[in-house]
Amino acid sequence: MGTVYTYRAFSYSDNDNAMDIVAYDASGNIVKQWEQPGARYLWQITIDAAARTITFWGQASQRITMGWGEFLRPAATAAFTTADLEIGEHAIHAVYAGDDGYSGSETPVVTHTVNRIPTYTEFSSSQNPSLRGEPVDLMQPCLLWPRRSILREQWISSTGMIS
Repeated sequence: MGTVYTYRAFSYSDNDNAMDIVAYDASGNIVKQWEQPGARYLWQITIDAAARTITFWGQASQRITMGWGEFLRPAATAAFTTADLEIGEHAIHAVYAGDDGYSGSETPVVTHTVNRIPTYTEFSSSQNPSLRGEPVDLMQPCLLWPRRSILREQWISSTGMIS
């Protein structure tokens, strides 16, 4: 979830014909203030979702109207996780289609490269040294070395003649 702000509207005690609209973060810190002239002594707040406005009503039906776009937009994030990318380069970007309150947007393309996991292969013999013509078992461990640790070890055994 993005940043959440709490808004408060204040009337000035010096009889000024204006209001102070203040945005607070979750810790109660002031993050932004708007001094809006045109009304004093707040008595009602109304929201018009169709027009996307908030109206602050003051003495003698004077009012201050602010559009939703004037307020702080909550921070938003998105995440994408996958294990299905093949080896090679992949162009990745995010697209947000938008909704009633926010217009659509698109990120720049980021290129992500998936590399092959390096491996190490060797043979060992059941009889070393061996004599010509003797049967031997050749064993081949297939080791994966992404961080110099063995993730998986697979032994393949085959019988052959040393010539």
